[in-house]
Amino acid sequence: MASKVQDLWVSGDKSAAIAAVEDEFVLAALFVGNDKMVADRIGATAAAGITTLRLAPIGRGAEAQIANLERTVEVIRRASS
Repeated sequence: MASKVQDLWVSGDKSAAIAAVEDEFVLAALFVGNDKMVADRIGATAAAGITTLRLAPIGRGAEAQIANLERTVEVIRRASS
């Protein structure tokens, strides 16, 4: 899959490259979903021995990014208790 996606992206067909990324890959690679889904993934990650997460703030502007980080920290706290 990776080679196909890369080939499409490099050739300039970015829409096809995005469409070629399988949902299962996104779900396995990222913490996405509702709070419970994310908390469950964080719990499984911790159970596997991973102790560090990398967070990337999303949102339009600093205020939205900070709000999203605060929400994420709260989900992590709930997953850890």
